[in-house]
Amino acid sequence: MTMRDCDDPDGYTRCLEKRLDVVLFELGGLVRDPTSAAWLVRAAITLSDRPRAAAVVAAAAALAADFPNEPCLAVATEHARAVLDRDPHRLVAVSQQYADSWSRGSAAEDAAVAFIELGDGAAALDQLQQACARYQQAEAEHDLDRVRARMRALGARPRHWSCADRPSFGWDSLTDTERRVVDVVVEGLTNRQAAAQLYLSPHTVAFHLRQVFRKLEISSRVQLARLASEHSHDREPASSRPLAAAGH
Repeated sequence: MTMRDCDDPDGYTRCLEKRLDVVLFELGGLVRDPTSAAWLVRAAITLSDRPRAAAVVAAAAALAADFPNEPCLAVATEHARAVLDRDPHRLVAVSQQYADSWSRGSAAEDAAVAFIELGDGAAALDQLQQACARYQQAEAEHDLDRVRARMRALGARPRHWSCADRPSFGWDSLTDTERRVVDVVVEGLTNRQAAAQLYLSPHTVAFHLRQVFRKLEISSRVQLARLASEHSHDREPASSRPLAAAGH
């Protein structure tokens, strides 16, 4: 969710409050996307609502205890707790425990922000460089732009990787990986099934779907299927593409 999702700052605040309330009563979202716990803690902190942030951490911890065979839940809980505690060293450790590139980049970026708050610019830059590398691997161009802006604010000149000349929103803004994810998801596959077919982790698929929804300004798979059908001439059937091409 970004400011762009709402018409005004007050609307943005209401969106955050609604999302926080939903997750505390419907924990399925944390199961599907454990890394959203850290995002929700950041949202609560933005609202100066530490009790609600602590409630998100508690909800994530309860899920991790209920599903001990899902180690990603424990890592995501530690990520959320470290964001709440503003502990950069624990965030660095978390960034090395995630299995997928985007989540590692997210934790590294959180560590950088915490180091900045402590006045340690050198450590912050190191973590921002780590975040850049991970976001690059995940083709997370929007996140790369944000991290580079943080680096420039610290006086650094971040390296710019060459990227395809794409618009920020709309069908043409989708990366190759995002289109591959769309191709299999619109066939009715769950995130876990899509991950198995594309040789990605379920959380990487979830990340790419979030990016797709943001770029296409939609909120459901039904809307995604409709748009994919409208752009079917731009798509290659997933079954005709070598699966090895989907890895990264």
